Amino acid sequence: MVSGGIGKELYFGFEEFTRSHNSKRIRIDVVTDYDETSLGFWLKNGYIIEEEIILSWGEKMLSAQKLIKRLY
Repeated sequence: MVSGGIGKELYFGFEEFTRSHNSKRIRIDVVTDYDETSLGFWLKNGYIIEEEIILSWGEKMLSAQKLIKRLY
């Protein structure tokens, strides 16, 4: 069992599932002008910043980071 909150346990379950299906990497986009703590969570768990991007949701434009974690 993973120590920490339910979100962390869910994430590690997802990562285990992804590995079991022979995926080589996971990509996520993290909005950076919303909650600064979420970026730290992903970086602490092995993700690296690949590039800064802009996400558009309807008419709203949000700064984000494209993060990659290699699973091999």
